[in-house]
Amino acid sequence: MSIEGIITRIKQDAEASAEHIMKSYKDRAEKIRQDFKDFRKREMKKNSEAVKIERDKSEERTINHARSVANQRILKAKQEMLSQLYVKVHNYIENLSDDKYADLFANLLAEVPLESGNILLSLDSDVLEEKFLNKAEDLISKEKGEKPKYILKKVDGDFRGFYLGSGKVRYDLTLDSVLMDLRDKTEPIVIKMLF
Repeated sequence: MSIEGIITRIKQDAEASAEHIMKSYKDRAEKIRQDFKDFRKREMKKNSEAVKIERDKSEERTINHARSVANQRILKAKQEMLSQLYVKVHNYIENLSDDKYADLFANLLAEVPLESGNILLSLDSDVLEEKFLNKAEDLISKEKGEKPKYILKKVDGDFRGFYLGSGKVRYDLTLDSVLMDLRDKTEPIVIKMLF
């Protein structure tokens, strides 16, 4: 083989080797490019799923917030209804005829376990007078067999109903107190009936 033949052969072998190396690098580059595409696709899918999950959570938070606001409004409306109901009860009692109003407070006085003392009156001193006292004493006498000893006293103030006191013991039978007690006792029952 001549030198030219050897050079040609070396050149051919070098070109074949270079072509083989280039093909190998091209294949590796294509594989890296395809792996990167696959990686990017997977990451985009993950991000898409994460975005969807976050969107779902956000929607759920929005729905829960809307429910909470609605429940608060419903609760407020129910509380307003209850308040209006007890205002109506208050107005009803205040607008009773004098006899019925006196009878109501005579019955309340008859339930108190104090059989003597001062009945302190303010705004109701014209309505809750001797007739009221006599009715209460009759109710107590029938139940306990002895007549109680109460003294009516008018005091300065702006309350309806009365206070009953003897020594250190004092009962608040003012209209506001009676209605507050009534509300405390009946509100759970009224709530069950209405709602």
